[in-house]
Amino acid sequence: MHQPVLAVDPRNSSIAIGDEQSVQIISVNALLAAPPVPSLSAAPPSLKRFSAAACRTACQFALPCRALAFAPSTASAAGGASAAVLLAAAGDPENVKLVDWRRGAVRRQLRNDAGYFLDLAWDPEGEFLAAAQREGYVCVYRLSDGERVCRTRFFKRIPVVSSRRRTMSWQPDGALLAVPGEEGEVFLVERLSWETAAELAGGEHLAPVILTAFSPNGLYLASADEQNRIVIWETQRGYAVSAATVKSGSSLPSSTHIPSPSSSLPLDNDKCCLSSLAWDPCSNALVVTGECGGVTVWKKPVPEQGIREDPKDPKSRILDLAPPHVMSEELTKAQLAAEAAADQQKGPGGAARGDLNPRDAGMEEEGLEEKEELTKAQLAAEAAADQQKGPGGAARGDLNPRDAGMEEEGLEEKEELTKAQLA
Repeated sequence: MHQPVLAVDPRNSSIAIGDEQSVQIISVNALLAAPPVPSLSAAPPSLKRFSAAACRTACQFALPCRALAFAPSTASAAGGASAAVLLAAAGDPENVKLVDWRRGAVRRQLRNDAGYFLDLAWDPEGEFLAAAQREGYVCVYRLSDGERVCRTRFFKRIPVVSSRRRTMSWQPDGALLAVPGEEGEVFLVERLSWETAAELAGGEHLAPVILTAFSPNGLYLASADEQNRIVIWETQRGYAVSAATVKSGSSLPSSTHIPSPSSSLPLDNDKCCLSSLAWDPCSNALVVTGECGGVTVWKKPVPEQGIREDPKDPKSRILDLAPPHVMSEELTKAQLAAEAAADQQKGPGGAARGDLNPRDAGMEEEGLEEKEELTKAQLAAEAAADQQKGPGGAARGDLNPRDAGMEEEGLEEKEELTKAQLA
């Protein structure tokens, strides 16, 4: 039996459900008001219990729907309608349909020439749509004209009977697209050039990678393989900072350092493969779900105490790790504030102000006073010399009253600026 696919719109107001025949749009409010479902692994409830206002058909498929993705809320216009109201839907083995999900109208179709699609991923700006094909190719479509700008193979052909996924993930700023690899690697594809900018590997995954998810600030990437092993990568340096394996009934770790043996995450049923990874936007946590309905939360997947620059060298310096949910702008401001505070505590030669003994502190004060007196004496000498000269070296007595007044004002301004600089 084909498993339904789900997608939530960026405003969290509607949910798209794709089954064997169609894509239905359900209001979140109506879903919350409905009786709870006993288990995510149970058969999905009938959609007939919802009113026509709460549940409507977005589009039809002759074969099962395989992938859904709402366009980001900030997307620009594309396909004759605002891209912010577009839903990308891919069936088996039809073209990708761009649906105006509020009106239930198909605005455009993106051509497919190789089997069905496993995953769809909009870039954060809504300009491109990435689509992973069953044949192992990743296609990138430009939404302004519907043209396919890239088609590259990253993994082997997926059997028809397999439910294995190949979930891609865009970096929040849209600079990179993470694509799962066949040999346990993750490819980071650069936007616009569509070339592989980096490869996250190193033997952390011993099976094909099936899921990827960038952290909210884009500094980390979570990846999961077919053996339910999850690895957290620091994307700027390409280091694996922690790892865990999902097993039934095991203890929940706060974090596991590389290269220490991986700890385990509890899941209701570990016989099924993992189905999704999602970062908590407000804390250092990762939500993990399985195909059989299990859900678990990995708390503190990014170690708070940092990691060694070279994990194999115990003497290498320790790298501080920023939290995955703190945005880059906030991190930069915090770093600048810390540097400013540190500079205020330093004296001559970079020594901390509190570390100076009374004698050194007294010498520092005397040195500043002597410097100020010398500067004042130098200014006085320059002023006396300038009083004997006018513009272009003219004698003071040759200046007219207007030029003499301007000269006096200029000297006063220069002295005030110098005093302010000394202070």
